[in-house]
Amino acid sequence: MLYRIEHLGSAARALALATLSVLILNGSSALAVDTKVLPGASCQVSSSTLPYSINGRAHLANPGAGLSTFVCPVVRHSIGFDISDAKVWVIDQNPAANFICTLNMQSASAAGGFIAVTGSAGAGGLPQLLDFAAVPSIANGYAFISCSAPGVSGGLLSSLVAYRVDELP
Repeated sequence: MLYRIEHLGSAARALALATLSVLILNGSSALAVDTKVLPGASCQVSSSTLPYSINGRAHLANPGAGLSTFVCPVVRHSIGFDISDAKVWVIDQNPAANFICTLNMQSASAAGGFIAVTGSAGAGGLPQLLDFAAVPSIANGYAFISCSAPGVSGGLLSSLVAYRVDELP
């Protein structure tokens, strides 16, 4: 429903204009960061011969004895935006191996790209936050996260819980 401002009293008109100003200012700042959070189940195992499981909370887990590689797509808002921040939450249940993840920015049309690496620090049943450094955008760039998930230890599975990517224009 559209109301004409000239039919309002001076106090109501001032309030309407102030509200409109706030909406305009907040709308433009809301476009500053584009954040996407996806569950571990959005990722895939790098080979169809590797075992995997997905639990009821959408965690992607490695039920195998050895390392398994999980590849997670990064949905980009614009190929011109830099990845200003990325995070992965993992549960590392294997005290003999760390969960290692890389954030990859690759060019679809040329060789080269950027990689940021991070890893877990010890085993435990709670999610650990793995935080990446910023990665700049490149021409025709696409991005993905790749994680090396430790195998089963004492019957406990290591899993990728979720991941988050922030883009800045």
